[in-house]
Amino acid sequence: MSELVISHGQDSIPVDGAAELEQQLGFIADQAEADATPVYVNITTADQRRTLTIGLGASTYSALIWYDDDTAERLTSKGTIQAPDNAGFLCPEGWTPIHHDAAIPEADARQAARELAEHGHRPALAWKRPEYGHPQRLDPADPRFI
Repeated sequence: MSELVISHGQDSIPVDGAAELEQQLGFIADQAEADATPVYVNITTADQRRTLTIGLGASTYSALIWYDDDTAERLTSKGTIQAPDNAGFLCPEGWTPIHHDAAIPEADARQAARELAEHGHRPALAWKRPEYGHPQRLDPADPRFI
């Protein structure tokens, strides 16, 4: 796979391959945990057409967001674990709550990042369309209702 770019805060870090990506994500996760401030990090392909956003540093949960400009996909990880009510990550725009039912173990999120580095396409895990607000209160006619 070709080079990826990690965007974290004001930093853009080029990485080449899964091992280098894992090392950089480890540094960022360790710092986020030490600061008690989980963060969202973007991993973008060299052609800037696909981005995996990964939550790091929460220790008990993570979440993923997938963007693919070629297919217009906008997906979130399909949750496999329960996250705290205040679950979220800091990104440049501020604190961002995770999407409803999107929490997964951080190990699964990091494996997805490795898959992107190795293959360059959407990682093979369960995905869903993002849900905003309180899905249980949505009208079934609402396009956000799944």
